[in-house]
Amino acid sequence: MTNTTNVKCKSCRLAGEKLFLKGPRCESEKCALSRRPKTTTKGHRGKSFHRVSEYGLQLREKQKVKKIYSLSERQFRRYLTVAKGHKGSVGAALLSLIERRLDNVLYRIGWADSRLQARQMVRQGKIFIDNRRVKVSSYILDTDKKLTTRLPLAPRELEMPDWLKANLKDKSARLLRLPGREDITENINEQLFLEFYSR
Repeated sequence: MTNTTNVKCKSCRLAGEKLFLKGPRCESEKCALSRRPKTTTKGHRGKSFHRVSEYGLQLREKQKVKKIYSLSERQFRRYLTVAKGHKGSVGAALLSLIERRLDNVLYRIGWADSRLQARQMVRQGKIFIDNRRVKVSSYILDTDKKLTTRLPLAPRELEMPDWLKANLKDKSARLLRLPGREDITENINEQLFLEFYSR
């Protein structure tokens, strides 16, 4: 399990962009990057930052993806190994695989405000797949699986991805198709972290 006790706003500052790790707070005025945006290239006491090397850019991109999806290094490497067995682009296959994780799907359909909240729902046994209780947040969903919950769901204004369909009345959701690279809205450059692992 990934250690999530660190300050989430610090992860956004290191990435230089919003990673939406705190759900609605990241979209409000309380967001740390909204209250104090980075407006200077100077560091502590006016010292300039060093130029980031190519290795540093690759490492930052890998760390950013791990933070967005709350993945450990072991999980990330395992997904990369599986993605290499798919046809086509390895980066697109990897991101598609991660997008189909149960905690991410719960976040995408709006049943959870963040991926960490979605993981808590799964660990508490509130999620069912084909009427069977699932307590593993890394479960990879397929198009033939039906996702249900017994939790009361409040309607939220959320732009539903094209590859997902959710019904608030019967509290169910389903994958219409596998997500492609064009369906991932996060600012991710998969080429950078692929180059990091190809060293």
